[in-house]
Amino acid sequence: MSIRLTIRYRTDSIEAIAMMTDTLESLKLRIQEITGVPVDSQVLLFNDRILSDNNKELKELGIENDCTLHLKKKMEVKSEGKKPDFTASMMKNPLVKNFLKNPDAMRSIVEMFPGLKEEMNSNPELRMVMNSSNLQDELEMFSMNPEYMNTQLKNLDITMSKLENIPGGLNMISSMIKDVQDPLSSALKEGMGRGYRVKEGRKIDKPINEAIPGVCKEESQLVKYKDKLAELKQIGFSDTRRNFMALMACNGDLEGSIMYLQELDRKSSPTQRAK
Repeated sequence: MSIRLTIRYRTDSIEAIAMMTDTLESLKLRIQEITGVPVDSQVLLFNDRILSDNNKELKELGIENDCTLHLKKKMEVKSEGKKPDFTASMMKNPLVKNFLKNPDAMRSIVEMFPGLKEEMNSNPELRMVMNSSNLQDELEMFSMNPEYMNTQLKNLDITMSKLENIPGGLNMISSMIKDVQDPLSSALKEGMGRGYRVKEGRKIDKPINEAIPGVCKEESQLVKYKDKLAELKQIGFSDTRRNFMALMACNGDLEGSIMYLQELDRKSSPTQRAK
């Protein structure tokens, strides 16, 4: 038995003929021929619910003669290009380059952490690294050239593997990590624990712990409905402001918001205004 269906797409009403035994997928293929909307981009709404089971027949979905279906087109998600690396762009900054090359600037960082200063005084290797003029060049190479960084990491892995295979190698690696990691972490913690802060070039012994006035403590409604706003946009409701109003009016209920937006579409359609 053939049935006549009305497909509402944007402001148009389109008629389609189908069989009761047709599957939802075959109906979508017919709609694709009429409207040009690809099957993968179609979102069909019937009785205020989204039809998603493409293998079900129309009669199983409750679709009968003279029924009206609403068609929405999914928004195409554009693949974003590779985002610029923040570290690489920072290392290109002339101010950062000059800062890293300036021994006085590096010394001022060390002065902020007395524990680190003591460790450098007792560890000539660490002092040599921090005072090395090649430090900035090495950091820049790591940030700008991924192949160089991967090569250095591979060399490190190979060295570690060789150390692991010799007798007592694991103990040696553990000792190396402990000798480097523990003094540095304790030195940094000591400096932070004493409450040293930099403000206008002066040392502040008592940090400011008060909350910034005027900060809203309540959860932002936009953040709360972020996922549902994305779903509505993917379905085809592209007006974010109107989608947000619908979610607010329906207390975050997605299906209720779809009904709300459909009602707004009906009221704003040229046919409804003519009446």
